[in-house]
Amino acid sequence: MRKFFWLAALAPLVAAGCAAKLPPPLSPPEITPVSLRAHGVVEMKRRFFTISGRALVLARSPASFRIEVFGPFGQTVAVLASDGEAIYTVTEDGAEALSRDEPGVPHSLKPEDAASLLLGNPRPAGELAGGEVETSTDEHGRLRLFSRPARDGEGGLKVLLEDYREVSGAHIPFRIVIDDGKRTVTIKYSEVEVNPELPEDLFRAGEAARGAGP
Repeated sequence: MRKFFWLAALAPLVAAGCAAKLPPPLSPPEITPVSLRAHGVVEMKRRFFTISGRALVLARSPASFRIEVFGPFGQTVAVLASDGEAIYTVTEDGAEALSRDEPGVPHSLKPEDAASLLLGNPRPAGELAGGEVETSTDEHGRLRLFSRPARDGEGGLKVLLEDYREVSGAHIPFRIVIDDGKRTVTIKYSEVEVNPELPEDLFRAGEAARGAGP
């Protein structure tokens, strides 16, 4: 009985200590990011396996992005990039360029939608995917979730934007989860630079094949 009394007496103190460790709520964002350079990890889960690797993520409004994944020795093992007009993929099987509206585009995401998600959605959520998605935002208007049902032979899509942090006055989601029913891709940022200068050629086919470096 005495042991129970002490546990009961300590419980409010433990709860108060845990509450004190919670980060303070973010203030409204001061700026809208137009470009981003981030280091982190990309993880892909399929039914029977999971692969992950260090990654460099570049994004620039309105529709340019680059996701470069590195192997254990720092070599580039995969690139997904777009200059807004075409989408370029580079893997061990070679390089491929797809028109923005061509079937087979990864996750059926338009370049402007992918760039917006990587930046934390600077565009109104209703403009994503032509307004054909369901969205959820928080009190600051930051996109938390959007989902799109299957359509025209394409599978459905669900995207979560989590762990928003303030970087140079902008709110950036440090965890982005993309699930198309066949695979789940999780992008986790560890370091983020807001509004860096990003040369145009980083988003084109030639640079995509060469790699931008860790």
